[in-house]
Amino acid sequence: MSTLQELVQQYSALRDRGVSAGKALEQLRERIMSMSKSDQTEIVRQVRLIEAMHKSSDEYPTPKPNSALIFSDIPSTPPRQQTLQSPREDVVVPSKSAYMGIKTSNCPRCGKPNPVDEVLCAHCGNFLLQGKSAFETARLEDDKQPDTSFYNDDSTLVLMMRDSNFAFKLRPQDNRHDIVIGRSNGASMKPDIDLLDHNGDQGGVSRLHLSIRYEARDKTVCVVDMNSANGSFLNGQKLHPREVRVIRHGDELRLGRLVMRVYFQHGTGLTPKR
Repeated sequence: MSTLQELVQQYSALRDRGVSAGKALEQLRERIMSMSKSDQTEIVRQVRLIEAMHKSSDEYPTPKPNSALIFSDIPSTPPRQQTLQSPREDVVVPSKSAYMGIKTSNCPRCGKPNPVDEVLCAHCGNFLLQGKSAFETARLEDDKQPDTSFYNDDSTLVLMMRDSNFAFKLRPQDNRHDIVIGRSNGASMKPDIDLLDHNGDQGGVSRLHLSIRYEARDKTVCVVDMNSANGSFLNGQKLHPREVRVIRHGDELRLGRLVMRVYFQHGTGLTPKR
């Protein structure tokens, strides 16, 4: 059995199982694209005949033919088509008048028109949906929810202590290095945000507990646990040591037992205590 016959049989079998014409062709895309131009044109002819059989069986139900099609068993040319000159004399392609009132796009290979929802060019067999793939990720509907992770150059990060309502006002985008949160007693390097005066020692905060960084490319702020003794938690979920996590407006950040609420101030809004 030739590759051409095998592909025709596979396409027919997929259609018999209820797979749409477009999806069936996409599944066979790679093998069809590797074929010669004349074989691709023949594939178009066979596909059109199979589709004519499906349409006929829908209008006048008859027992389904065996999916293992033999070329000699294929019915005659479907109606409303005319034969034009092509690599094979028996290849049937639509006339220009067949596209009257139908939105079309030109094939990138031969330049001839095809309906916009066609997958294969009826004239040369080329795939029309060049940028599409059977494995392309489908884009979901936008849920219109605000992006609470957005943080730009004009934003301010506010960390408010739950127990005291004291707030730290930070701009990590202005720092060349990560902002480090910890406690200063016994530390050889002082943290940028010192929680010693906020019960950091009793609350289990490490000397170098958590770092904060601004990701300019993604317009986000990230936190990284610095292998702390008592762990860092984001909305109740423990971070692995050196794990990078994006924080969002309204998040709860816990270092040991000390809890802080995260706020993003864009322009105006919350004025934290100093």
